[in-house]
Amino acid sequence: MRSNVKLILKVLIFLIILGSVVLLSSKEDISEKGAQEGVKMLKLNIDPNYFDNSEIWSGSVSGDGWSSATIIEGSRSAPTKEIALGSDRYRQEVSGLGPIRGNDEIYIMEDGMGEETFTEQIDTYGDLARRFLPHDLVESVEEFDVDNDGMDEQIIGICGLWGNGCPHKILIVRNDSVIFETSARKIIRTPSGNGFTLVWQKEYKNPYGDMRTRFVFEGGKFMPVYEQEVKYFYTEKE
Repeated sequence: MRSNVKLILKVLIFLIILGSVVLLSSKEDISEKGAQEGVKMLKLNIDPNYFDNSEIWSGSVSGDGWSSATIIEGSRSAPTKEIALGSDRYRQEVSGLGPIRGNDEIYIMEDGMGEETFTEQIDTYGDLARRFLPHDLVESVEEFDVDNDGMDEQIIGICGLWGNGCPHKILIVRNDSVIFETSARKIIRTPSGNGFTLVWQKEYKNPYGDMRTRFVFEGGKFMPVYEQEVKYFYTEKE
């Protein structure tokens, strides 16, 4: 009986030691990985407040503004015609924008949940908000030409109710019809009015940079023609 107890104790001690070794090894791997990833981002010891908020991806705030920040516009890779953006990240089959819903279809949650948010959406965006409520919210609306016809389309950012990491999708709308939909992060206008630049990330909330795919409008469709990668850089006060 005692020999069995000793054997069990020896096995337990061995497992504890083995677990400690694995834990230390994984910590070293994580640290090494973090160090390698840190090399990817250029660091400059300058005041982040030199930059406009629109140029800041994320950062830390102190009493007198930003104490550190990741700046979006760092270096760019050479343009390439090899498109990494997957076709599953966008679609451009024409579809209806959806009906304008009445209050009885929008204010449906118990205990008045969402009522203040819904009312604010309707006050701000009118009937456009009624097409998405109560499940989705309009985050932003821009208007500029993307199909080179001299007339502006609507570029609408949509966010799921009480979601984060918005927008969850972006719609390009012409005459109340969706002509382009994407899960990318942003659509940037082009001076010519022919197409747009799609800003997206290979990994969710990638802190190191983003991809930018240039689309043109050709043959009744938006076609990706080239891409660039934009590297961010990190800055903090000395």
